[in-house]
Amino acid sequence: MQRGKILRELMKVEYGAYLGRILSSIDFPEPPPFGGAIVEIEQGQSVILHSHHEAEIYLILEGKGIMQVKTETFEVSSGDTILIEPFEEHSLRNHQKQMIRMVAIWWELKNHSLANT
Repeated sequence: MQRGKILRELMKVEYGAYLGRILSSIDFPEPPPFGGAIVEIEQGQSVILHSHHEAEIYLILEGKGIMQVKTETFEVSSGDTILIEPFEEHSLRNHQKQMIRMVAIWWELKNHSLANT
């Protein structure tokens, strides 16, 4: 068994928000088929609009924000789960005083229809 820890002072700004990669503190014999991060978005900050070839899930733990996936914009809050398919542009903006805390998990979809575009 191995245990890792994500400390705020070790989190880095990526995509415009504080991000602590979950798996970076554990020594795997081979890379796992997924990645994950704890993400903190402060008031007035955003995860910038971006896309990538992996699918991704956002699990909102605390706070409220404005999510954009492709051209759709909607409010998200604690308890929400958002599935983002490969190559879908997405962003999340914190328009409230409370920090947004979430977990992001991503993985490659080798047999997904969009994976080969």
